[in-house]
Amino acid sequence: MHQLMRRVAWGLALPLVVGAPVVLVAGPAHAAEMTETAVTLSAPTAVYGQEVHATAAVTVYPSVPVSEGSVQFYIKHEGVSEEPWPVGTPVQLNASGTASSPPLTMSDGKPLEVDAILYDVSAFYQPSTSAYDPSSGSAGNDLPVTKAASSIAVLPTATTLVADLTGLFPGGIQENSFRPDGGAVHFNVDGVEVGTNDAVDGKATLNYVVPPGAHTLAASYTGDGRYLASAASSSRADPILQARLLPLFPKSKSGWYHSPVDIWFICKPQGSELVEDCPVDISLTKSGKDQSVTRTIHAIDGGSATVTVSDIDIDRDRPEISVEGRTCTATDKLSGVKGKCRMHIAPNGLYRAVATDKAGNRAVKRGKLG
Repeated sequence: MHQLMRRVAWGLALPLVVGAPVVLVAGPAHAAEMTETAVTLSAPTAVYGQEVHATAAVTVYPSVPVSEGSVQFYIKHEGVSEEPWPVGTPVQLNASGTASSPPLTMSDGKPLEVDAILYDVSAFYQPSTSAYDPSSGSAGNDLPVTKAASSIAVLPTATTLVADLTGLFPGGIQENSFRPDGGAVHFNVDGVEVGTNDAVDGKATLNYVVPPGAHTLAASYTGDGRYLASAASSSRADPILQARLLPLFPKSKSGWYHSPVDIWFICKPQGSELVEDCPVDISLTKSGKDQSVTRTIHAIDGGSATVTVSDIDIDRDRPEISVEGRTCTATDKLSGVKGKCRMHIAPNGLYRAVATDKAGNRAVKRGKLG
């Protein structure tokens, strides 16, 4: 290649005079662009256990998003540590030049504690190439964390009253959140206080047997260092137990059955599951006067119900017939004979004696007169 063409191909400056000495001057190095990092929070204030995220936006002048590199989020709290602690691991910038943090937590991963001192949230941008300079930014207004509202529910058992305590959304939902702990719970039944106990890890238990019947149960919580006070009430009602008689034939006018009597049971919980299964259906097959059946069910909340089916008269035995000459008599030890025994005598001396008891059992005796 000609010497001049080679110089042009290499991008070298041509001398003004052909044949003059050539001096090579290095061009200026490309400077990394200065970046700016802005941090915003998903909520300006937070309650204990609330999920709050920080978002960092990295730009270069004039507000052009940077999509290369990652962002590390930090939190600083003067009452905890002089040095900030990282929140999770670095987060890669997306195509729009932003990165969102995991939920903001203490250095041990627990939710941010309630404190009068604000939490400083910041982010540090680390470029992945030499084209950009690193930069940092903060949320600016800082983050206050106050007590969360609490929720309480009264759950009676056969021998206790239990208060179940949780944080009320948005509080207390963050992973590893402590449940209400240490405050006092006051229990009331039908408007009268029946006892007090402290909450331990979201529960308070009082040994108390709620009397049978319908009652109004209430509990109030005084709150603790993370949660505000709360109160709630509920009603306790006994389950319903019903029995239905299903005889094969209806009872007689005298009130007697002459066939088996089936009894079906129907259970209806009233807000609390049953401890045992609903009683199985039974069939009364034996004769007897004033028979009765009693069944009871119990609910987890201590409620109970009892049903008794009584005055069941069953006579499945036919009357006994005695024949003397051309007359007959009948006896029935249980329900008694209805009317008189009747004789039907044929001309050849053959007879048929018929008697019926008060349950409807019919007896027939045949023979021949002597």
